[in-house]
Amino acid sequence: MASSILIVEDEAVVALANAEMVGALGYRVVGPAESCEEAMAMASAEPPVLALVDIRIQGETDGIMTAGLLRERFGCPIVFVTGQNDPSTRRRADAIGPAYYLRKPFTPSSSPPPSAVRSAPPGDAVPKGVRLPKRAVRKRAVRKRIVRPGSRNPPGLA
Repeated sequence: MASSILIVEDEAVVALANAEMVGALGYRVVGPAESCEEAMAMASAEPPVLALVDIRIQGETDGIMTAGLLRERFGCPIVFVTGQNDPSTRRRADAIGPAYYLRKPFTPSSSPPPSAVRSAPPGDAVPKGVRLPKRAVRKRAVRKRIVRPGSRNPPGLA
């Protein structure tokens, strides 16, 4: 069984992109978790070897606190994947001791170095340069169980 990577992300399209990248690297995808509570439950069921965590997630507990709990309880390295880069947020995130900090949007070429995530032959990832319509992205996300039917989506994604 492949090692698993937990995705903590509440935006469906971003979660799908992260899941496809993780799958293409040869890892099992756990999640995405949209909140701290979901992340902890998923990690308890299948402890991850790494967690990709957005800083702004649903619920009262933000991604930084969630990352700290994941690291404390499961000992997994943390890779922050976020659009947040203001100095105070960055200091709080750095205090957790993340393995890597990725700014959104990112591509596989800007992904964590091999020491954070091992490279593997691509799986069924969308070929480079191919853009799927939003409706197809949502349908694929539901089919692959990346997002739940009826979950919160970015504006314009049905």
